[in-house]
Amino acid sequence: MKNIIHHVHSKPEHIRHLVALGCTVVVASIVLGFWFHSFQNTTYALLNPGQVQDQSVAAAPTADSSQSLFSQISTAFASMKAQIASLFGGSAQVQTQSDVQQQPPGPVYPLPVSNNK
Repeated sequence: MKNIIHHVHSKPEHIRHLVALGCTVVVASIVLGFWFHSFQNTTYALLNPGQVQDQSVAAAPTADSSQSLFSQISTAFASMKAQIASLFGGSAQVQTQSDVQQQPPGPVYPLPVSNNK
């Protein structure tokens, strides 16, 4: 990492500005991607309140099905990996036991830009 910084520092000023701009665009696109994904899930929950309530009741942890710390951490990393893959157009979906549920009957109102719901 230090070598990269020293290499960029040795370049002319306009190249350093382009590198800074490129890094800013990459970080901003990642943040906006996560924001859009959570906004899409929130809007989906608002459009389909019955389904989300059913899923939250079904996914609520019970006293005898508590997970260990390492299991929760691995689940968090798996879901983060799936979100990053979905941002870049991948179809890597990680399903845990709490994610596998039957969809209740009734109409679903997805967002107009959503392809997968």
